[in-house]
Amino acid sequence: MQRFLILIATALLAAPLQASEPLVPNLRFTSADGENSIALHGRFVSDVGTGAGEGDAMFRRARLGVNGKLAKDFYYKFENDFSVDNIDHGITDAYVGYNLRKGLSLKLGQFKEPFSFETLTSSRFAIFMERGITTAFVPGRRVGAMVRANGQVNEQFWTAAIGAFDGGIGVSRRADDTRDITARTSFAPIAKPGHVLHAGIAASYRTPDNPTNSISYSEQPETRFSGGDAVDSGAITDTDHAMQWGLEGVGIWGPFSLQGEAMLANVARNAGLPDAQFHAYYLQASYYLTGESRTYVTERGTFNRVAPRDAVADGGWGAWQVAARYSAIDLTDGAITGGEAQDVTLGLNWTPHQQIVIMANTVFVNTDANAVTPNDDPTLFMLRLQYDF
Repeated sequence: MQRFLILIATALLAAPLQASEPLVPNLRFTSADGENSIALHGRFVSDVGTGAGEGDAMFRRARLGVNGKLAKDFYYKFENDFSVDNIDHGITDAYVGYNLRKGLSLKLGQFKEPFSFETLTSSRFAIFMERGITTAFVPGRRVGAMVRANGQVNEQFWTAAIGAFDGGIGVSRRADDTRDITARTSFAPIAKPGHVLHAGIAASYRTPDNPTNSISYSEQPETRFSGGDAVDSGAITDTDHAMQWGLEGVGIWGPFSLQGEAMLANVARNAGLPDAQFHAYYLQASYYLTGESRTYVTERGTFNRVAPRDAVADGGWGAWQVAARYSAIDLTDGAITGGEAQDVTLGLNWTPHQQIVIMANTVFVNTDANAVTPNDDPTLFMLRLQYDF
């Protein structure tokens, strides 16, 4: 708790005279012809909370990295998470891309597979401290190659991406490694400031790449203070492949936003073993009490940063947002009894400056008799200070 309060005080005292300015001057170098550049970026996220896990404070993320472009049409990013409190610390992104033409690019290295609106949106711009419980079915970051395209027809925008992936680098990766072919496409018939309608679909064909030909699904409640997973299918051995689907929808009407995703996983098995099917979904809503709107990026089909209308540095109140989410997951099918769980998460976010967010979440968890801890229904409270540059 002490280091959390110190970070809050340091960030607020560092506020510049103009809210549009960065808290710390951007460290970026660009060649004279503008075709080569390198910039330093990072984020520091400190959480405190109540729950069954060890300790009451953690550095959820502590990332530093560089990004930029080379020879005009190449771009790159390398980032590492130094937080030992984060089980996924280590190398996050490490890739090089090439812009083949306007709206068409090729990317090689480690990065997020094109699956799930919430996951593809940076955690810096999320409205809850943790993503929804549907992340059990999201492939996440892996090493691979991907082609991505985006375009516009009149005032309607679309994106499409497809890639092949195999394993990952970093300290913590799943033991049940897979080879994936993953694709996503999205369409936004309306994409204006404060008025957005977005729909998307994603699919991932995954084949096991481990000695037992196994795949597994598990997920914690929407907190890292729960002490572990709420549901866990265990290793599903003799798997031929898994086909995972994701549907996504987003709407923005001024300060109000509505967002939801539904995911389905079909696991096909060998040796006459029965196939399995699991599913998960969430629906969330948010509202800016101070009038801001979430920012939609048409080129990627995701959300971006929101700057407060009246930042604290300008004598204002900053941006205040309230949010609620309901999510559910079912990892039980036949002999596989991974359990069911439902979460209700309530959130309050304060953005005094566009680079600082202070968040408060309360998570109400409900699990069934097949969950990791049967019929465990804790209520968990969390606070976060987030700073990025």
